[in-house]
Amino acid sequence: MSFLKRIGQALLMPLQIFPVITIFLIIGELCNKSSHQVVKFIGFLIRSSGSIFVDNLPLFFSVCIAYYFSREKNYIAGILGVVSHTTIIYLINYQVIASFVGYLNISTPIESFFYINNQFVGILAGILAAGIYNKAYTAYVDFFNQTINTVKIFLITFIMAVLLSLILLLLWPFLYSMLYNLGCFLTGLGPLGAGIYGFFNRLLIPFGLHHPLNSIFWFDIIGINDMSNFWNSTGTIGITGMYQAGYFPIFMFGLPAASLAIYRKSAGQISKQLLKTASLSSFLNGISEPLEFTFISQIPMLYFIHCLLSGLSMFLCASFKITAGFGFSAGLID
Repeated sequence: MSFLKRIGQALLMPLQIFPVITIFLIIGELCNKSSHQVVKFIGFLIRSSGSIFVDNLPLFFSVCIAYYFSREKNYIAGILGVVSHTTIIYLINYQVIASFVGYLNISTPIESFFYINNQFVGILAGILAAGIYNKAYTAYVDFFNQTINTVKIFLITFIMAVLLSLILLLLWPFLYSMLYNLGCFLTGLGPLGAGIYGFFNRLLIPFGLHHPLNSIFWFDIIGINDMSNFWNSTGTIGITGMYQAGYFPIFMFGLPAASLAIYRKSAGQISKQLLKTASLSSFLNGISEPLEFTFISQIPMLYFIHCLLSGLSMFLCASFKITAGFGFSAGLID
């Protein structure tokens, strides 16, 4: 638990900028609704600048974990986090795997590598980089009283990242298949399945593994296509939206209310400004990660309760056949 708490504290560093990113995304989304092409273009630029951070969150995770876990919190460890993460992502991304499979004429579930750039891989890459830096620090500084040879540890990090890529090449399709099979199983359980899905969705958030699970329900992988059916009005009343509607009560009301409780009782342990802006982020834009990672870093059990309540919300909304959906996330703007 102590190790997980330290990871949560490390991940708070990149997430503190999320409220600012939310403002960019909100302004961009509002401009995008304008009928003027110039305003829409400006909105596109603003939203794209905010999306850069969101799309590269695993890389920021890797850098921050490498820095936070390194001895004396050295910037070199953060750079090693960049080396580790980018090596893994470039070696086992979908395009590389697709060409590799075609060249060797073997069968492997390459679709799983669409989702390889996730927080789980970012966390692994950061831990690897921090471990290598700490070993080098022990060898050079503690034993030989010398300055760390950065060229050597960069090379070692690259080699170890290649080895980790080979492990993930075998492990990731297995993890993806597990999540895919879980999603397929839950689709036959009706509202109960929606509730279990909501629980696992939140539980997997810290590792970024919720994306493969979401794809089963939101897109046209096994015929559900919940998101597209909602927006195109091609679904079934009372069924379409059952894997989205339950998030609105949680993101717009549940999380801000939990944040208010922490705000009143934290006695300064948690930045109250972060709680304010993160609550606003969750309510307006449905970006819940800043609050959720605050729970993980400070009160892990509270996060587990949050997962249970998220599942309950999904179950109740599906049971009452509430029809709702979103384009980005379950916030006020959607």
